[in-house]
Amino acid sequence: MADPYASHIPVLKAIGNAATITSVLEFGCGRYSTLTFLDRSIYPFLTALVSYETDVQWKATMEGIVGGDPRVVISVVNRSNGTPPTPADMAYFSELGDYDLILIDDGPSDNDRVLTIKAVCERSPDSIVVIHDWDVLLYREVSRGAFDHIKVYDDISPYTAMLWNGDDRQFLEELW
Repeated sequence: MADPYASHIPVLKAIGNAATITSVLEFGCGRYSTLTFLDRSIYPFLTALVSYETDVQWKATMEGIVGGDPRVVISVVNRSNGTPPTPADMAYFSELGDYDLILIDDGPSDNDRVLTIKAVCERSPDSIVVIHDWDVLLYREVSRGAFDHIKVYDDISPYTAMLWNGDDRQFLEELW
């Protein structure tokens, strides 16, 4: 059985190999996604990776793994005690249009991630948006109607969706 934490990697690799991605906004850093973005053979043009994480210890672990790569900034956002900002808040505060790719894979619960997805969808950025764990019905429901195109990678569970607006990225339809 495939590692469920890595099921989105084929999608990220396909995008990195097909598109010129210079900047990524990552909601929830991870051993798989963050390292994929920093792999110069997959994302050769990447100059900036901004990651919002909810777990202080996980942030420290990931910073140790990425070894001070100057392209990445991992910031902790608070979710406990109602202390702002949350990842969803960061989606509202961030200039989403500054990023070529946005990965949503954050939050300790489905409801937390729904808030981040909703915030990104309400802003309907021109970025390519990737949502991990697309099997979760709430994620699909909150995304409905926000993007012109949705392509789902369902070869490995949990599924991963790639969403985008406009017709200038039709090549994305052919990635798998």
